[in-house]
Amino acid sequence: MVISPCSIHTMSAISNGISSNLLVRAADVMLKEKRKLILLVRESPLHLGHLRNMTALAEMGRSSLPRFPAFITSRKP
Repeated sequence: MVISPCSIHTMSAISNGISSNLLVRAADVMLKEKRKLILLVRESPLHLGHLRNMTALAEMGRSSLPRFPAFITSRKP
């Protein structure tokens, strides 16, 4: 299951097991059944609370990726 875009609210609800709507409940089932779950988080910049929720999901074996446009890169000319 891929959630794109994923808000910080949805990510924190998933990482804390709060099933308040159908999307979060479906993600909770994916976690329970140990199936693939990928979250493309849309907000930035991220603070420590956001990173802790991402860490909790990573410890459960799930992927969280910040969703940055392709034109934002750190390449130097």
